[in-house]
Amino acid sequence: MKSVLIALALSAASLELMGMGDEVHQHDHSEESSVQQIYSASGKIKSISENGESVRIFHDPVPALKWPVMNMKFEFSESVTERSFTKEEAVRFDFIEKEGRYIIIKISK
Repeated sequence: MKSVLIALALSAASLELMGMGDEVHQHDHSEESSVQQIYSASGKIKSISENGESVRIFHDPVPALKWPVMNMKFEFSESVTERSFTKEEAVRFDFIEKEGRYIIIKISK
């Protein structure tokens, strides 16, 4: 019995020396939580979808994404309530990329 206790004590001491003692290892996922990158751009409204949920904007370059001047579709986030724009109207907007879609989270004339 004494030899079993000595063996257990030595095993415990070895684990502790290796940093594997009684401490609980928890992984902090807060640093890994995806923080959405917000991009800003300006451009002109080229078209508005019939349901008002998206717009096509001819926008200036977006250096953060290495985008040149382009004409592309952006969807509106549900949080964007101001959607009364007209064709050829100049706008400034903030957007995010989500699952391959570009979503406007803020827009102003």
